[in-house]
Amino acid sequence: MRKNILFSTTRQWNPGDEFILLGCINLLKELYPGFNPVIYNRNPAIRQEKYSNLNFFRNTFWERVSCKSKGLSDAFLRMGFFDNSFKDNTDASFLDLAVFAGSPEWYGYRNAKLYDVINRYNIPAVYLGIGLRADQQNLNLSELKAVEIQTLKNAKLIITRDTNLAKSLNAVNAVQMPCPALFSVSLGKEKEIKKVKKIGLIYGCPQASPCNNISRETYTFLISLYKQIIKQYSKEYEIGLVCHYIDEMPSAARDFPGMDISYSYDAKDYREIFSRFDLVIGHRIHGIGMSASLAIPGIALAHDLRADTLNGFKAKIINKNTSVQDIFNLIDKTTADIIDENELLKKHKQNAWEKYIALLKERLAQVK
Repeated sequence: MRKNILFSTTRQWNPGDEFILLGCINLLKELYPGFNPVIYNRNPAIRQEKYSNLNFFRNTFWERVSCKSKGLSDAFLRMGFFDNSFKDNTDASFLDLAVFAGSPEWYGYRNAKLYDVINRYNIPAVYLGIGLRADQQNLNLSELKAVEIQTLKNAKLIITRDTNLAKSLNAVNAVQMPCPALFSVSLGKEKEIKKVKKIGLIYGCPQASPCNNISRETYTFLISLYKQIIKQYSKEYEIGLVCHYIDEMPSAARDFPGMDISYSYDAKDYREIFSRFDLVIGHRIHGIGMSASLAIPGIALAHDLRADTLNGFKAKIINKNTSVQDIFNLIDKTTADIIDENELLKKHKQNAWEKYIALLKERLAQVK
């Protein structure tokens, strides 16, 4: 019988979450071909901030009313939400498995209803590639709610994408492995690179929405670096920009007039977008991750505490204190060794895939 699997993720918010989701889906297809994916959408436009329940028209009573009402008042008063995702009052008895698909947002207010559902319906749960938040160095279990701790203890499998969270969750047998974004492109669909012809630069700006923007300091460094890379390498390689978020587009066009800029509202399109390049440079962790899934080497700007995740993508890591000349040297070495780098990523992805699948098969063997 076809499985029904619920994924905690975001849609149309942070593309990185969707890259992780693509990887999780590819992994679980290996166990359950043809399953039905359902999403629990944490997009803040859907599941608002902690104190949004003080909004009279967003409280639980009116959300229940809105599910029954079909009139104008639903849309006018914005009761409940209407996207194609799991609702707070959806009957969850049809679900076979719940998956926390990566991200640092695997606990807290926007996941509260999901934890309630998992425990009320006794749904088996797995955590695949969860991480720490940008301002966290570790996590104390005492920071979590009782229902979150209980779900961790009952989980079939917990995989973290960074070292410190694995240590923090040692008591619940967490295992550290690369983020599932490494599998956002199906196994066997990697790019074969014999020579670097085109370099992709991932763009960012402060004007984008929270969780998609960067600080003014990081932006200043990034733009200066990109302009120097373009000046240094544009005669030898084609160079293009990649925007992940719509708010970046006007700024990118102003900062780099006439430059080739790639963007899509649909996260799946980035598999094709990044495949145009032979080397990718940027600050977006999961842009580097999807590139790695294509076996395209990445040079990543570490700008917060989540940089440990980049090790799972075999990225070359720089920071704002790295000199431009050192970055040029790194670009030169990576382009010179591109065949070896390309093959290394293919083997790394294959090995990580086999470990993931072995663990999933072992831990989910008894999930009916």
